[in-house]
Amino acid sequence: TVRPELRLAMVASRFAELLKETAYSANTTYDDLYDLAMQVRRELPNDQTRELVELISRARTLNYGNDYWRAEGDDRDGGNYKR
Repeated sequence: TVRPELRLAMVASRFAELLKETAYSANTTYDDLYDLAMQVRRELPNDQTRELVELISRARTLNYGNDYWRAEGDDRDGGNYKR
């Protein structure tokens, strides 16, 4: 299996890509990342994982409904809104 430290780094990097809305985050959701971060936190209970889980949770809350405003076919360019 993959060491929890490596999985923590993977979750953190995917979180950064999602925050920047890059093409690498197209198939990732905040819910997915939260679930992965919680798995890592159970295996590696420290301040780093606790903080990452909190940050993902906050971002998930702030992002709630964001897809509603994104235009169909909008490839995360942030400039086209449907409403």
